[in-house]
Amino acid sequence: MGSEGKHEPVTIERLEQCLLLAAYFIELDGPVMVPIFERLERELEAAKRTEATSDRARKLLEANRHRLDDILRKPTQ
Repeated sequence: MGSEGKHEPVTIERLEQCLLLAAYFIELDGPVMVPIFERLERELEAAKRTEATSDRARKLLEANRHRLDDILRKPTQ
């Protein structure tokens, strides 16, 4: 059996590697890979934004854990 259904997670590192390969292929073959290169650039920027947002959320939670406990214990009105 092959590797059907088994996909590696999309990570910033993998996107950067793919972007580098796409740049290499553009140098070899001309602009045929430009749309893929541009898509990879967009995907990389989105992944970086998501990672940055997750980091900010984690830091906010860590800094305000005590407040969260109070909020979660408050009865709803």
